[in-house]
Amino acid sequence: MIPAITDFLRRIPVGDPFVDSFEAPLLINFQLSFLLIYFVGIIMQMIWLKKMERLDDR
Repeated sequence: MIPAITDFLRRIPVGDPFVDSFEAPLLINFQLSFLLIYFVGIIMQMIWLKKMERLDDR
């Protein structure tokens, strides 16, 4: 997903893309926000798995 967003922001709209380089603040913020969402998802999944494990032990 991150490569697709990076490619999209660097190519669209044609002739005047949203970002000009990989170091553009907009692109870096998108990548950091997706990284944050990824880690939050991992933590939520770990919590859910622990809860399911406790329910199975009963």
